[in-house]
Amino acid sequence: MQLDITRAVPCGIILNELVTNAMKHGLTGEGRGEVWIRLSKKEEEELVELAVCDSGPGMPEDFDLGKNESLGLQLVSVLARQLDGDLSIQSGERTCFLVRFPCGEALQHGKRGEESIGKAAD
Repeated sequence: MQLDITRAVPCGIILNELVTNAMKHGLTGEGRGEVWIRLSKKEEEELVELAVCDSGPGMPEDFDLGKNESLGLQLVSVLARQLDGDLSIQSGERTCFLVRFPCGEALQHGKRGEESIGKAAD
């Protein structure tokens, strides 16, 4: 899967923020734990899903994403909206931050290589 530059840049910033949060808050004091990253295309829904999960203690029960004052999570929310997507949290055995956004024409399987990450521009 390849994302054009207008999708790849916000995804990269989102990924950086969410991995940083997972490393800071999702690992134990000894730095132990796991962080999972997944970028997948949900064919049936025509969505791309970026997930960052950790094996940490989870979110506080009173955590409200809409009322969060963290600059990093505010940035993630703004960038998710820029992608015409949304940000959600799943808590349980793992804490997962999910960003889902439409594939649209921005997701091309190598057809617009000059605008895709990992391909050199001509």
